[in-house]
Amino acid sequence: MTGDLRKATRAASYGGEVIGALLVVAGLVFAFAYNSAISGIWFVLIGAFVFMLSRSSYQQTLFRLAVADTKVSDLMYRDVPTVSESTTLTTLRTHYFNTYHLPAFPVVDADGKVMGLVSRDDLVVINPSEWDVLNAGRIANPLKEGQVVDPDSGLDSIMRRVTRTEDFLLVMREGHVEGILTADELMRYIKARVKTTHS
Repeated sequence: MTGDLRKATRAASYGGEVIGALLVVAGLVFAFAYNSAISGIWFVLIGAFVFMLSRSSYQQTLFRLAVADTKVSDLMYRDVPTVSESTTLTTLRTHYFNTYHLPAFPVVDADGKVMGLVSRDDLVVINPSEWDVLNAGRIANPLKEGQVVDPDSGLDSIMRRVTRTEDFLLVMREGHVEGILTADELMRYIKARVKTTHS
């Protein structure tokens, strides 16, 4: 009737919350006014479930609307520098981690092929006395399955990966590094969009 998914879902959600609250009240009445504890408990449980489900449905709709028609390329950090496998850890810290505010950098071999990723955590566990001896290729972690994403991928298709299993995703197209998408940036975007959509 409204022609608007957000408004329709909000109306249905509010209606469900009202019904859930009424069921809880009915359960309390059965329990205390009619001494029917079993019926009362069932009504309270069903009412609480309906109430929470209604509110959750609205939040999920806002979430889907927030990521609709948005691609990875819209949010990723671009111009991410690659690190040669022969780069010492001292250089890695000085010229990369201290210069760019990124959680990790792709490490490439002599042919320019990405061989893995090196993160801040990988660096800090190494004794500083070895930084001039070890290089990025020695400590780089091989790319894991699902850690690389195409820039044209929709946010809805990668949400579970970047928020539950990975702090960031490497964005690549045909073997070429396009950027990095971090979980922090993704969550900031979603919160802003959800707030705008809700209002």
